[in-house]
Amino acid sequence: MVATSERQLADGRAIALRLAGPGDVPAIARLYLELSPESFYRRFYAGQPAAALVAQFASVGCGTVCLVAAPPTGPGHLVSWS
Repeated sequence: MVATSERQLADGRAIALRLAGPGDVPAIARLYLELSPESFYRRFYAGQPAAALVAQFASVGCGTVCLVAAPPTGPGHLVSWS
């Protein structure tokens, strides 16, 4: 079981923070793919890559620490990663 920490955002919404696991890879990849081309370029200084490369970006390997944020009522619907 993954421990979560529920926090309240400045606008009053609740968010659950937790360590990412291998099951989060598709949702993390979806966050990359949903970025607008402009937003992706501003973050990575490159055009959006193919879906296969995004899956590699999103992978959570041994020794990798990644946090994800999701609404407490929808833990599979990620809203952020770090």
